[in-house]
Amino acid sequence: ERNNNELLGAYGNFVHRTLSFITKYQGGAVPEAEANSELQKRITAAFGVIGRKIEDGHLNDALDDAFELVRFGNKYFDSGEPWKTRKENEIECGATIFNCVQLIANLAVLLEPFLPFSSAKIRGWFHIDNSWEVKSIPVGFCIPAPEILFERLDKKVAEDEVAKLLSQKTV
Repeated sequence: ERNNNELLGAYGNFVHRTLSFITKYQGGAVPEAEANSELQKRITAAFGVIGRKIEDGHLNDALDDAFELVRFGNKYFDSGEPWKTRKENEIECGATIFNCVQLIANLAVLLEPFLPFSSAKIRGWFHIDNSWEVKSIPVGFCIPAPEILFERLDKKVAEDEVAKLLSQKTV
């Protein structure tokens, strides 16, 4: 359930709708805008807090903090209403999308210890490394057409796989 709700619903959806918006309405390029100072503070703080929790072995807490940032990103996208502002206020639209891109790039690094494959995919799209530091994607950077990050897990298939593994363990 957590895969379907958190990964696919929150993180995967945030990444996909932001990058799809850029592809569809921004010509595939990161729009020109200023970094949102509140968002930048949250990102910078997250590297310190999540990093310490990982080092201290509090992995669930670190993951919860990272997904709090994912939820913030979804709220930021929704409150920015880029689907409306692209027609009414291009500057505001560009700011929303620009800042969502910055958050996605940094989430790829923050979530790397937990989601190495999807993080590597996103880092590849943005041409960034996995060094534990705040990332910045430049204005005009061209983003490839987004791909689906996570597939919805069928609960029955997962249960069958677990049963299969458990039966092999007793042999």
